[in-house]
Amino acid sequence: MGSSEAIDRLDELVDLLVDYDQLVSGIEFVPPGEEPSERPLVERCLERIRTDGSPPVSTLSDAEQEQIRSSALVETVGGYVFVPLRSSGDGAFAWLPLLDILADEFELLTDRFSRILSRARTDCEQPLKGLWAAAFHAASILALRVSMLRREKWLRFETNDLAEFIKP
Repeated sequence: MGSSEAIDRLDELVDLLVDYDQLVSGIEFVPPGEEPSERPLVERCLERIRTDGSPPVSTLSDAEQEQIRSSALVETVGGYVFVPLRSSGDGAFAWLPLLDILADEFELLTDRFSRILSRARTDCEQPLKGLWAAAFHAASILALRVSMLRREKWLRFETNDLAEFIKP
């Protein structure tokens, strides 16, 4: 990898880290008191959006379209499916599976940074090695923040659920 190409790639990854950091920093929500029955639908839609982008409604089966029409947690806008992220109520539940997805993405991202950093240590000039190392550490810190936020929110959700269960 040439120095110019490496710097361009590093620049793209840093932009991605900044976007993720802004998303993670803005996450404020109160998990709902109980798990919505639509959890499988929300998880399927988020996973599909993750892998393929927001799918056009026309590409979904009739059964999926009906589920989405009757859903309070998944919506369509302009013929595309999306999952709104709300700060409270049942709509706040969508953050929980999204945090799971983000944690998986950060695991992949830090693994990728680690491999690139290993190559950079042998193939790059000294200043570039330092930049890759800094980017790797930034990705690792963001991964830790996502993981901690994920645990905190799931624990709060599960505690709320348990409190409902043991109410007299």
